[in-house]
Amino acid sequence: MKGKYFSGTVLKKDITRFAPIWGLYTVFMLIFLFFLWDVDRNEFATSAPQIMAMMGVLNLAYAGIAAIMLFGDLFQSRMCNALHAMPLRREGWFLTHLTAGLLFSAAPNLLGAVLAGMMLERMAFLAYVWLAMVLLSYVFFFGVAAFSCMCAGNRLGAVAIYAIINFLAVVVTFFVQVFYVPLLYGVELDIFSYYSLSPVVAITQSSYVNVDWVNQEAVFRGFYGSHWQHLFITFAVGVVFLALAVLIYRKRQLESAGDFVAAKPAAPIFLVVFSLCAGAVLYLIADELAGSSAKYLFLMLGIAIGFFTGQMLLNRRVNVFNKKVFLQFGILTVAFAFSLSITAADPLGITRYVPKTEDVAAVWISPYPSWNFRSGENILTLDEAEEVEEITQLHREIAYSRPAGESMTVNMKYFLTSGKQVTRQYQIGADTTWGQTLKTYYNTPECVFGTEDTYKMLENTIMIEGWPYTDEYGLPYVSMVLKNSIQEEYYGELDDKAGHNAKVFALLTDNRFNKEPIIMGLVDAIKKDCAEGNMAQVWDYHQFDQEVGYLAFEYYDEFGELDRRTINIFASSTNTIEYLKSLPAMNMESWDSETAEAEPTEPAEL
Repeated sequence: MKGKYFSGTVLKKDITRFAPIWGLYTVFMLIFLFFLWDVDRNEFATSAPQIMAMMGVLNLAYAGIAAIMLFGDLFQSRMCNALHAMPLRREGWFLTHLTAGLLFSAAPNLLGAVLAGMMLERMAFLAYVWLAMVLLSYVFFFGVAAFSCMCAGNRLGAVAIYAIINFLAVVVTFFVQVFYVPLLYGVELDIFSYYSLSPVVAITQSSYVNVDWVNQEAVFRGFYGSHWQHLFITFAVGVVFLALAVLIYRKRQLESAGDFVAAKPAAPIFLVVFSLCAGAVLYLIADELAGSSAKYLFLMLGIAIGFFTGQMLLNRRVNVFNKKVFLQFGILTVAFAFSLSITAADPLGITRYVPKTEDVAAVWISPYPSWNFRSGENILTLDEAEEVEEITQLHREIAYSRPAGESMTVNMKYFLTSGKQVTRQYQIGADTTWGQTLKTYYNTPECVFGTEDTYKMLENTIMIEGWPYTDEYGLPYVSMVLKNSIQEEYYGELDDKAGHNAKVFALLTDNRFNKEPIIMGLVDAIKKDCAEGNMAQVWDYHQFDQEVGYLAFEYYDEFGELDRRTINIFASSTNTIEYLKSLPAMNMESWDSETAEAEPTEPAEL
């Protein structure tokens, strides 16, 4: 039984035959360790999340190459028939190749983890967290790659199926975003949420360790976070793909060696995806070069090219033009055109839907694209009944009026009491009634400072760092560094201090001065400009203004992650400009670290 279900001879042959694959991978790991030897350990710790993400991308390619090489004999008719005439069962071939494929990753990575752990010393845990992440993700990618090899008859087909499975969520979201969303006025699709359904995107965008930027070190909080849970799920999915691969292998026709697709049910899926991808490419090219008048013509042309090219790949011949194929093409185009038409008709009234005030727990509004809803930048949360009523009424008027040709963006995201979320995006004019209504909200300090949390964080401000650039308004570019009250005090590096000539920089980095009244005075000046309607961070409200500076707020959150917000200052922001100009001047040329540590003196009167 052992000889039928596993072969040590075949395993040794796999290891020696494909030594260049795992050998190059091992060399890559050793080169990485060589560079790690001279890298500052704190610098490495802060780079750990990016390094792990990079390993996800590497596993995507490495697992795919390993599987295609190990199961490559299935793609050559003579070799395939000869090998399967041997006593070893198909399950034995599969299990042996699977063992070799797993060893190709486990052995080099285990060696690298042990050596890295010895080098990292107190941060040795990073090496083994990295090892767990790499092995779990590799099992998923190898499982999908093995499944793809069983479904394909040649290497090109295996690569195509492997790519479709890994990026299916991205492809489907792309189709919806390009073809259907533009037909639904105001509807906004949070594409990043759907992209994350792709295992590749989720694995490579996850942070398996956190970074404590205050202490410049990595922090591991265990294997129970959402990122690790997702990785364990993908690992389990990879095991399922391996089981499916065995089942398909048992039923696989050896005569399919050389065909583009060996599993016939996969053929129509490939054909539809390939055709729509070709159509989308020409659609986007036409939209960029020729405008909307020609893009749908190029869309249909692209679908036709993709469909008949796909048929040629599947049938392994050029002459595929017959009644049956033309009928299939007609069904595909009619079904696609009907789906576009029914979307544009909007029989469900999606574009006209406005949540009822009593069903809304809160609503976010923002003058920036909806991806800011994910980053949390420049949003204002409204939860008072009067405010929600005003926004829903404004939303209703815009949805039914459908203004065109305007430039100012307004995004709305409703959080309903039922737990659902509704996102809409419209283009309106800043000088319209709707634009003036929103101007009041956009000028609130919470919206100007980015979020309400950032605004409240000012109460814990400890320092301002400034970069000494001034213009005709005498306004320096200033960066405010904020801290959370529960954290260690943080001082940023002050490079080339003696060569600068910026009074705000000198004033707020010299510990002889009490910074709190200076900072609070600046905040009060900004709040005055907010009250006068001069600080909205929307360019359309400042068409006749000139941007004269900015304030960059940096602070560390409770997880030690660095966050940053920027406020633009315009010529009409007179209170802020005058306040900064009123700050006392200092002689920067005589300022140095020793002066900063001298006995405190009374600051100049503000």
